[in-house]
Amino acid sequence: MGHSYKKIIREIEKIYGVRLRKSQVSEWLRGIHSPFNGCRIPSMDFLEKSPELTYIMGVVSGDGWVVRKRKGSIEVGARP
Repeated sequence: MGHSYKKIIREIEKIYGVRLRKSQVSEWLRGIHSPFNGCRIPSMDFLEKSPELTYIMGVVSGDGWVVRKRKGSIEVGARP
């Protein structure tokens, strides 16, 4: 037996702090869109440990910066 859209939305909001629209959940379940495609990462649980992630974390905590751009994109930079 499946879960209702409301229950799925409630559980995701409870666990990850992100409120979804019914259409988002519907498109994920029907395979039209992926929940990982173009979405911000609401939890560190979604990040996979890797040398690249370690590098970015070092840049940001050192001489780097992160700027949230329009339309939700993020710019990461560092001084040479």
